[in-house]
Amino acid sequence: MIRFSTFLLAAALGGTALAGAAYAAQDQATPQRPAGMHHKHHRGHGDMFARLDANHDGVVTRDEAIADATARFDKVDTNHDGKIDQAEIAAVKQRMQARRAEMRAKWQARRAAAQGQADQTARPADQ
Repeated sequence: MIRFSTFLLAAALGGTALAGAAYAAQDQATPQRPAGMHHKHHRGHGDMFARLDANHDGVVTRDEAIADATARFDKVDTNHDGKIDQAEIAAVKQRMQARRAEMRAKWQARRAAAQGQADQTARPADQ
């Protein structure tokens, strides 16, 4: 069962890398927006393409995609035994939750600072 789970996870990682590469390639083919018309929620899929395109020739080969998937697998396989177990998955989940909490805290701090600046500009200056 663990081997099947490991295979399933490896297939998912590989599929994600390939799907990301295809989506990034599509993203690269779309015309650029004029300055000032950027989509606020764009996540930089062109950066993913650039990461996958190891030799920077403008295409992602199967070998480049597999190399990226292997690197992602190796990042999760912390004891480097060629298998991903439940403890390693739990560690990944914990790191992701910590990263999300860190990003949320930064966002809340920026939002509070922006709100504080807006409040200061809205109040008349005391004399």
